[in-house]
Amino acid sequence: MNKLAKDVLLRATQLIADKTRWIRYTGFRRGPSGPTHFYCALGAIELARMELGAHAHTGNVVVDALRQTLRRKGHNRGVAAYNDDDSTTHKDVKEAFCETVKRECCGDTELEKGA
Repeated sequence: MNKLAKDVLLRATQLIADKTRWIRYTGFRRGPSGPTHFYCALGAIELARMELGAHAHTGNVVVDALRQTLRRKGHNRGVAAYNDDDSTTHKDVKEAFCETVKRECCGDTELEKGA
């Protein structure tokens, strides 16, 4: 993952961290005053990508990394399906982002080994 993709991942992780702003079934929703206030997993990645001026491919790289994290955790659904599932909590989504950051940005070898 290149530096810009890592920056998008880190920004998306910041966006998704606030439980009061996490949503399902919609990428991101603008608040009444204009700025975006609510995000699903994919919406946080897309908004971070746009904020940083990254190409759509960079967002896809981040989504693929998050999907890989989900697979390692035993979830074979896509990112949107995972986010929108009634059994998935905000904590689950936030942890998936944090594990992806740890693996992609810190090179956590234990996660890479599947430990």
